[in-house]
Amino acid sequence: MAAGLSSRFVPISYEKPKALISVKGEVLIERQIKQLLNAGITEIYIVVGYMMEKFLYLTDKFGVKIIHNPEYSKRNNNFSIWLARENLGNTYICSSDNYFTENVFTAYVYQSYYALKRITGQSSERGAVLDENGRIIKTYPNAKDAYVLYGHVYWDKDFSREFVRKLSLVYDEEETKGVLWERIFDRFIAELPPLYAKIYDEDIIYEFDTLRDLKRFDPACQENNGSEIMKNICRVLQCRERDLDNFEVLKHGQTNDNFTFMLSGKKYVYRHSSAFTREIVNRKREAEIQNLVHVNGFDSVFLYIDDRSGWKITIYKEHKNLDFTNDLELDIAVNILRRLHSLRLNIDWEFNFRTEILRLHNLLHGKNAEYSNVQAELGEMIFSLLEFLEAERDEWPLCLCHNDINRDNFLIGNDGTCDLIDWEYSGLNDKAFDIAKLVLKSEAKGSEARRIISKYYGRECTDKEERHILACGAIEDYYWLIWALYLEQNGKNLSESMKIWRAHASEYGFYSLSLYRE
Repeated sequence: MAAGLSSRFVPISYEKPKALISVKGEVLIERQIKQLLNAGITEIYIVVGYMMEKFLYLTDKFGVKIIHNPEYSKRNNNFSIWLARENLGNTYICSSDNYFTENVFTAYVYQSYYALKRITGQSSERGAVLDENGRIIKTYPNAKDAYVLYGHVYWDKDFSREFVRKLSLVYDEEETKGVLWERIFDRFIAELPPLYAKIYDEDIIYEFDTLRDLKRFDPACQENNGSEIMKNICRVLQCRERDLDNFEVLKHGQTNDNFTFMLSGKKYVYRHSSAFTREIVNRKREAEIQNLVHVNGFDSVFLYIDDRSGWKITIYKEHKNLDFTNDLELDIAVNILRRLHSLRLNIDWEFNFRTEILRLHNLLHGKNAEYSNVQAELGEMIFSLLEFLEAERDEWPLCLCHNDINRDNFLIGNDGTCDLIDWEYSGLNDKAFDIAKLVLKSEAKGSEARRIISKYYGRECTDKEERHILACGAIEDYYWLIWALYLEQNGKNLSESMKIWRAHASEYGFYSLSLYRE
């Protein structure tokens, strides 16, 4: 199984799958394949998903077969089992990121088992409860001072057949999507054929969850991991790779992948931009504006941005994200936007939502069935609104806008200061798009929507301003909806946000269109 993102293994996992890292001079998955071949096992399948193209060379080198898992970002490894179900019989099931110091595989096995090893102290691994015959009768999370599930598994043909049958019963359940196959095993453990424990000494099987784990096992990885990301950090912060530690994924971030790291007691954030974002983000424009807003006091945490690929380094700021439903915090956002919109900078970068929507249409046309549904449902209404807005263009002069107003982009520090970050979609635009986001993020409707718009102006807004701003909100969330479809096509999972954007585009769009037609 080699389909997963290995998100805890940052930053290396942004450049290659963990299975393809070198440990003590050997590529992890190649070492396992060689051990299987040496044991006389020649029918080998690899289930791949994330960066699947990087595994294809293994078919020529070792004669293995590839199974593609297109749902690796949406379903857990039970889906890899499902995809390989026709190939399961008397079968080893291996995690591609394990390292075995000796060959654990043999050509003949006489009962199904799971590899276990003893751990001391608290862990994040699943523990196993055994009966007097060594059969696994229960597993449980976060084991402490116990035997844990750790390494490869062997299923005989009876276990394989029955497990696939049980998986088929729960395959379509929503909760199944996110669970490891071991959780399904635990659910049906009393009804499945026996799965026994095979206990290994602790120095036989290794798993590297983080870069720190790898460095501890292989000191040669302290320097020069072959990572361009590490080189970028060292070049900007004038340090060595061995000085960097505590790499952790940041949960938020949709267009990009973000992680934090420590250097000399200080915490930083690295933004890694995927190659596919070059189709939708102008990095040169972003870099120019990012530097300007930093100088003008909007983003104090910014340190460096690359204007070609878009990677960025910032200082980590202890903060809370802005709550748009809190009136005092909403005032903070309003004041920042007023100040932003009043800037007079020497830039000519325009971010035009019609242009950007058409760009995404071209990228998605004929490649995404859900896009066709969205276009049929909302497209005509959105383009009607765009025509009304363009007819009013002279009344809404262009100014510098952020164009991506959301709670994660406002960092309220412990000292009360607030930074507005992430300027990827910024540019000259109608300020109504930024104002509209204050309304949509507050989930405001009717008189409450008017009240929030009036906050920005410091006076009662007019009917004309209300319809114009709400139309901008509908257009903007339509853009984010099809933007999310493009990201999903490239491995991101934004289904929950898409529901919100679709609802906003529809509700605010048809409401504002009715006001224009009146």
